[in-house]
Parts: sequence; structure tokens; C-alpha cells
Amino acid sequence: MKIVGKNAETEREKLVRKLRTNMFRLKPKIQPDIMRQELYDLNTNEITELVTDIKVPFDSRLFFRSLEEIFKKQIYIFIPGETKNTFDFVEMEIPRNRSMHVRNFRNRECVIIIKHAESDENKLDNDQYELVVLHEKRRSPQKDIERKMFSPQLSVYLLDFFDKVYSSYYIRVDSIVNSTQNTISNNATIIKNYFRDNNPFDIIRALFKTENNIKFISQVIDGYGKLRAIIVQIDDFEYFTITIPPTQPINLKEHNGPLPLSNLHLVDKYIGSDKIVSVSRLQKTKITPKTKQKTKTKQNEILGFWFSLGLLTEGIFVPVKVKSGEPAGSLKKISKLPKGSPNPILWYGGSDSEEIDRELGQRSRKMKKTINIILQYVLLAFISYINHYKMISKIEVFRGGNLFLEDIEGGIPINSDIQKYIKEFTNKYFHINKNQGKSKSDSSTIYNIDMVERIFPTFYLQKRYTFNKTGEFIEEVINPKEICDIIYPNLEPMERILKYIKLKIPQLIVGTGSNSKLNIYSKKFGAGLEFFLLNFTKNTVPERFNTKTRFLKYKTPTKITEFYTSPKDFIQWKHNIIFINNKNLRKWQHRKKHEHRIEKHTIQTTISLGNAVLRQPFIYKGSISTRTKTVKNFYIIQNVVNWDKYRSLAVSKSWSLNKINSGYDTKPLLDEDTQNYIVYSIAEDGSLFPSKIVTKSTSKEYWMILKYMEKLYGAILPFV
Repeated sequence: MKIVGKNAETEREKLVRKLRTNMFRLKPKIQPDIMRQELYDLNTNEITELVTDIKVPFDSRLFFRSLEEIFKKQIYIFIPGETKNTFDFVEMEIPRNRSMHVRNFRNRECVIIIKHAESDENKLDNDQYELVVLHEKRRSPQKDIERKMFSPQLSVYLLDFFDKVYSSYYIRVDSIVNSTQNTISNNATIIKNYFRDNNPFDIIRALFKTENNIKFISQVIDGYGKLRAIIVQIDDFEYFTITIPPTQPINLKEHNGPLPLSNLHLVDKYIGSDKIVSVSRLQKTKITPKTKQKTKTKQNEILGFWFSLGLLTEGIFVPVKVKSGEPAGSLKKISKLPKGSPNPILWYGGSDSEEIDRELGQRSRKMKKTINIILQYVLLAFISYINHYKMISKIEVFRGGNLFLEDIEGGIPINSDIQKYIKEFTNKYFHINKNQGKSKSDSSTIYNIDMVERIFPTFYLQKRYTFNKTGEFIEEVINPKEICDIIYPNLEPMERILKYIKLKIPQLIVGTGSNSKLNIYSKKFGAGLEFFLLNFTKNTVPERFNTKTRFLKYKTPTKITEFYTSPKDFIQWKHNIIFINNKNLRKWQHRKKHEHRIEKHTIQTTISLGNAVLRQPFIYKGSISTRTKTVKNFYIIQNVVNWDKYRSLAVSKSWSLNKINSGYDTKPLLDEDTQNYIVYSIAEDGSLFPSKIVTKSTSKEYWMILKYMEKLYGAILPFV
């Protein structure tokens, strides 16, 4: 649609407002959950409210997916570099996300937009966007061509570029099935994001024997805003939950309530039991009410079936509930398949499903935290190993024009093969448990993290080596205040680290002294740790020691990240509320806001700059001087958007004419519409005094506004 003419700008704004406020009423229907990857901490209703609120800037980092689905395009946003007035350098915008952002290819035309971010330098109050247009000049009499949409092939190139700078991968573990021994190998393979070139709809259609009568009903989205499962309907009455690796949400409503479970007969009928590569089983746990003791039964419950997806041996999971009347032959065939991984979205059916789900949920949370902490302890040991890998001595440096030999600590050579050092570290310091697969103990109880502290101590001095202007070699201690706090100062660096780890997690260390090693409970876990270290070195830029040595180091961690993940991680105090994230805080605020209870407002007798942050009006009691007298009165102080002076005058005008507080979002007046007014400033004692009087007419009435500081204003509304 092209809008031209005298009122084109006004008409465009009306159209955009109408589109935004009615976005989720359009046909075909757009689901708010397509933006869950960017708005992972909001629910469907909160997303709807945010997107349709025209007072909220339409940020491409949050809302671009809605436009992609409305206009059926692929949208890419670029931000110019720091060079003024040129586009010598542009940066592809990465949308808001949790941990990673996944983009899928869709066979659509491509739109490219340049974003000028809000800043004082750009003199922009909000982000500004420009459409990239390719202008092709043609020879007369042919008209020039302006190309605003580009072919899907450009999307391929841009998606390749996106993958290079912001890649997402899967790790395939247990990829080789040994049917003779009924086991799976522990090889770990890095696999490119499968949904980069394939959409979930086509993948699910290919899973079933026939594409006819397949309806896509809803989607399951995890806490990271990623699509994890799709509910499909077959032949109008059979339902399947198809669980897939994490990817970008699609235009389906979010599923609420229990997930539908299929059974072996339906899987065989519509998918084919010959496609099953492994079976997920759960050994039931029975809890004695009085003693709370857990005992495991011998019977294994089948939870679901795994199917391959591309290079992923276990790529698609279908949860099932095996009925008591299932054919013995079918069950016997399934029993020969290897045991697969648990349900990736942790929902289980059955009469005791709630109890099992609660147990597994708690176990899963505990495992996640334990693994996170162990990863960071292993990383701490690895960085110490690298930073002290080689001690360089007798390096030539100039000091005062003379050549000297200096002893400095080393690291790893620049441009060296990092995999070599990772392998050396794991071979030297990993002790793989030889009883792998034989122990029947719960893996979540192997390591006890109760004594772990969030902040790491000081293990050794961190130094920086530089040359001053005269060529002198300077050794500088970065953390001199912590010299006296070094833990185990008489031990070698690696011994210090391992002794500290043993103090905090005794089960993670075997051996003593220089023979200490990290106790890795399985070969599979060791492969995962090795991949974690490799990924760390690929995504972390080392620090260079100095230009002479050509040796590098990594920054030593000072604390455990994501240490607090649930309220139980905090010490509980009476009358205290713990908010884990912004979503929890907003829910609490929303609930309190709608309790409709009478709030007690404190009448303030002084005003400070801190009052400027309040959106809601507050009451001030004090003496204020007018043109003719000093009046002791009660006043309402109403702040406005951006503390704008002319918005404040508009609020004062509304109060003066109608005794109505027009509120925080009042539209500003034009300068020619203003009348007499008095500007009040804040004295040192918190009282108000007139700092400026503006007279524009013979009227004796003056509006009143408050000046917190330069360019920060609010309205003063007298009660009488």
C-alpha cells in the first residue's frame, strides 16, 4: 500500500497504529507466541498487552517476528558502525534472547532494514528505521527500478552470515548403536542446527507414513523461549506429542494442560515401529509415607520412543503410555531396543504422574545446578593449567636503554592448537570412573555441592606486563589488596585449585597433593566436559601477556555464574520476598495492583530529586510563594513523560480549567498556547521557592510547575 498526498504522514501513522492495536485480530491469525524466543520471560497475555500498547516503542529486537508473519517476509536488521555518516561498517542485530537465538530459513522474500539506535549523539528519542532499497538505473525510455524486496536467495546468504557470527549447534552423544551388546557408544559429535534449512512442519509430515489428515494444533515452548514440541492430530481423533530439538517458535498457539500420550499401537500404525531407534524407560520409585524412604521396583515403565532426525540418532521423541493389553510380540520387539534418553520436556503420564513429575522435576533442577557448578570448577582448573602452562625465563627487555633478562610467567603460545592443550589437561587431570554403568546409585547424588560458595577466593596474583614510554618493562599486580588473602600460598597453582575444589566438593577430587585429579563419574560426562572446554576456548578471547613473549592467558573467574536459580538457593527470612526474575516481579506487582485495596499514602513535607522517578502523583504539604503572597497548602505533584516542561504546563492547565489531573501521559502544549506560569525549584531544606516567573497576559492566574533540575519538570496542582 502506497500512501501519498498532503496528509500522507498522518495517514501512515493512523495505519500503523491501527495495525499494531489490531495485530492479533488479523486474518490469517497471528499468534503472540511466535515472539516467545525474544520475550521468553512473558506469557501470552503479557506479550499481547505489550505489542498492542502504542506507548511502547516498537523495538525490532523484540517484535520483528510479528512483522515477518504478517507480511510473510524474512527480515534482517543492520546497525551502522561508529563512523559518522557512512556505512563502511554495519553490524547485524541479534534479537533479544536467553542463551542463544535460533533463526530458521523460510522460502520468502527478504527485507533489509537499517536501524539508527536511540542516542544523544544521533539526537533521536526513539530508534529510527530505514528500508534498504536497490535503485537500478535503466536506459531511456525504460523507467528506473527500485527494488524493496529481495529474493529468498539473499536470505540464504544472510542466514549463512548469521550462522558464522552466532552459530547454534547440537551435540550428538551415543551416536553408534551396538546391537550385539545392547549398548550405545559415547562418541560426541557437533551437529549444525537442523532447522537452519528445514521447518518443523515438513519434518513432522515426513515422520508419519502419510501426510494426509495431519493437523498442527499447538506448540510447547520452554523457559528459553524455544519451541520444544508440537501437538498434532491425525484422522480427526488421534493426538500425538512430537518433541523436537529446540528451535524458533512457529505460528501456533501455546499448549496448556497435560500433553497427549500416544501408545505403541498408534505409533506402529501411523509412524512405524521399525523407525524406533531407542526406548525411554523409567524405573518407578515408590515412597513410603511414614519414613519417606524411596524404593525402586523391578518393572520398567516405557515413557516414549526416540526417532532419528538427520545426523541426530535421538532427534524426535514421542511420549507414550503403554497399555496393559498391548500385544506381547510388539513389547518383545521393543524390549530388544537400547534404552534411550529421558523425555526432554519432562512430562510423564500414568496414575502416579504428578508424583513422578515432581520427583523428576526436583532431580532435574538439582542436576542442572550441580552440572553448572562442576563445569565452572573444571573451567577454573583448566584456566589455571593454561595460564601456568609454561614458565618463560630470561626474556630480553630494555630498561633505561640497557638490555636486561627478566623472569616472567607464561601461558600458551599464540595461534597454537588449543585442542592439544585440552587433551593434555584431560589426560593429566581427569580420572574417569571405571565402574561406569555398573553403579546403581542415583547420578544426581554423586557430587555434594552444599559447601560451594558463589565467590572464588584469590588463588594467585594476577599480573599485567607492559612497556612504558621509555621502553622499561613494567610488571603490575592487578589485585594488590588481595595479596594477603591468597589461598594455600605455599602450593603450586594447580595444587591450590584442586585442594580448594576438594574442600568444597570432596567427591570431585581423587588422590592427594600433586597426584590430585578431577573425579569424572563417567566417560560420557568426560566427553561433555571436554566439549565444554573446547566451546569455551572458541568463544572466549584470551588475554595477551605482552608483545615480546607471544604467550596468552585467560582471565581467571572470580565467581560462579547462575549460582542462584531458584528461591531455595537463598537464605529464607521472614517477611522477605524473593524474585528470581523480572517475570516473577511483574506478576507480583500486577497481583498487588489489582487487589483493589486502599493504599496508605504518606504526605511529604519535603521534595528531592528522588521524587522525579515517581509516575503516580504524590501529595506535598508546604508553603509556596505566589506573585502576591505565601500560601501554606496541600499540593499534588504530577510527573510527566520525559519530565517535559510543556507536558507539565498542560497538566497545570487542565487542573486550572477543570480541576482534572490529566496524568503522566498528557500531551504537551505548544509554546504559543502557554499562559502565565511560575517555575518552582527545590531549596536545600527540601522546600519550594519561585525561581522564574513568566508573564504572557494581564491575567492574575498563574500555572505552577516544579523544576527538579535542568530539563526535568513536573506539575504542581494546588488543592484549593
